[in-house]
Amino acid sequence: MKFTANKRALARAVGRAAAIGEAVTVAATHDSSGQHAAISASDGDIALSVRVRVDLVRAGSFRADARTLKAALANARAKDTVTLAVEDGANMIGAAPAADAGRMWVTDGEIRRTVAESEAWPVGVKLTAGGPRPIWRHGDLTAGLDRVAFAMSTEETRYYLRGVFLFRAGERVGMAASDGHRLAVAETPLDTGDGDDWPENGADAGLILPAKAVKALRQAAGGDGDDMAFVRVAPDGIEASGPDYELTARAVDGRFPDFRRIVPDTAGEGRATVHFDIGAFGASIRRAKPAKGETVLLNGYAQIGQTVIDGGPRLNGDAIRFNASYLADFGSAFGGPVNMNYDTAGGPAVFQSPAAPGYLGLLMPMRA
Repeated sequence: MKFTANKRALARAVGRAAAIGEAVTVAATHDSSGQHAAISASDGDIALSVRVRVDLVRAGSFRADARTLKAALANARAKDTVTLAVEDGANMIGAAPAADAGRMWVTDGEIRRTVAESEAWPVGVKLTAGGPRPIWRHGDLTAGLDRVAFAMSTEETRYYLRGVFLFRAGERVGMAASDGHRLAVAETPLDTGDGDDWPENGADAGLILPAKAVKALRQAAGGDGDDMAFVRVAPDGIEASGPDYELTARAVDGRFPDFRRIVPDTAGEGRATVHFDIGAFGASIRRAKPAKGETVLLNGYAQIGQTVIDGGPRLNGDAIRFNASYLADFGSAFGGPVNMNYDTAGGPAVFQSPAAPGYLGLLMPMRA
């Protein structure tokens, strides 16, 4: 096997695969779509393959140690292209094998760096056959994941919250994440009739994509806003594919809470609404560098400790406290003006924006 590829594209693909497993398979081939190398890895629950365009000299494959392959690419001095090769053995009948026979090496034209063969064997991921195939545009898919992923739980004991819940609601498909203190929900139109096979509503009508798979999918699908992402929703996981990647992931074996029950009626008694730019306010909070768990007080102004924060909403006599970092996260997710509907008696606040009609945020206030 031997090929030349763009260094940055190859390093990015290897990095994404290496985040999945310690063994990375590099397979170079030529087919109807052109010359490319597939960089693949699996940990038994998630399998990812990323394709990179190459100038192919000789097809083949190699199971590389992810750590040494990443290091070889990172240390290559060339800015544009690198050559990756595996010596096949004897150059002619009866000749002794080459010194590098059976080994992979990476060169930038000046220095050749050897890559170790991995002793680990990737374990494939096989899901139940069948299932609907809702389609997202990559822009909608990555935007949805970006807008909810920050709300995933990191607590080991709350494994059913350590991921993003994928579900169907009418003619829309959605994503939701929560850590018990905040909730983020993003919905987008369903773009295929195959989605009619996907049950509607309720916590049983979807699946939980684990956090590791969420990160891999966000990275793989990012940047291709006009292309289509094909996602098959199986009973036990998903298969997602785009122009240059394929990802298979098992679902978390658990039940996501029925989040619709905790979203309050924004027209209910004791609730009020205020309009402000949460994107700018979130940036102001981050500049203040609040400590972990520190709160921001909202009333006639916004304050963290003794520091007044610019851009906060004015609540006209009411006062409410939020975790400062959580509020800043919603600022990044919305990125602009929102309507914050809050409970004067201390219930959850709801964030919505006309500019993002399918997106909703919910945040529990903190006790004084």
